[in-house]
Amino acid sequence: MFFQNAGPVEFRVELDRLLADDPELKAFDAAEKLTLFQAWYRNGDKLELIEALREKSDWGAIAWKQLALAYAEYGDYQNACATARQFASIPPVPDPPAGLTTADLELQARLHPADIDTAAALCLALAKEDKVEQALARLQVLHEMKSYPDYLRNLEAEIWERKAEWSKAWNALKPFVSG
Repeated sequence: MFFQNAGPVEFRVELDRLLADDPELKAFDAAEKLTLFQAWYRNGDKLELIEALREKSDWGAIAWKQLALAYAEYGDYQNACATARQFASIPPVPDPPAGLTTADLELQARLHPADIDTAAALCLALAKEDKVEQALARLQVLHEMKSYPDYLRNLEAEIWERKAEWSKAWNALKPFVSG
């Protein structure tokens, strides 16, 4: 397709022509639409892309990654997070292990500081008890570990969302969009 390698000016001309001829992009299959939306994100007006993807929900379902990234570029992190949550494969946050108190988990985490599972369980327990500052502090330390599980990214995003810290929530969810 021409628009894949087009510069911004050429892309704009081609996009205008395409949309004038086929405003619903009926001649395009899903893969071709995705290619168009990726090119639009790279070379076109991102605000117009956001508007188009919001207007046509079937397009938004195809180009949700470009939509979330465009929202984030405009600083609309709340909508970026909502889009990621709607479409991305985000592992659920499990419940903390049964039978262990937060104090038990804190002791285990101190005794075994390199055990990611114990540290994660402690973060889950702290978050469940609404000790969000403690949970966030522990999550920040865990980021340094190589085996940081994706469900902790989700937990971190949930905590930041509770605090209405949307840019931080977006930073936690972005790997699910970019990856």
